[in-house]
Amino acid sequence: MLLKALGETLPVYTGEIRAVGKLEIKWSPPAEVKFLESVGKYIEPGPYKIKGTLRYQACSDEVCEIPKVIPFELSLTIEAGAAPA
Repeated sequence: MLLKALGETLPVYTGEIRAVGKLEIKWSPPAEVKFLESVGKYIEPGPYKIKGTLRYQACSDEVCEIPKVIPFELSLTIEAGAAPA
């Protein structure tokens, strides 16, 4: 779309967006791995939260709205006894 206010042509998406999915984490390093030490040697089973933000800006061919930031939070449960990766 040509955005006259910016003097640029940019790719745009129109409509609604909905994201649905499943996240699976398998934690089983085959041996001691130094760069993974910051994560910890063991992840306790239980509920966790993954937080993030979605940033976007709506524009027409004449004006752009103020950029918006929407925080989101995903629930995650680590189950005990899961099979190694």
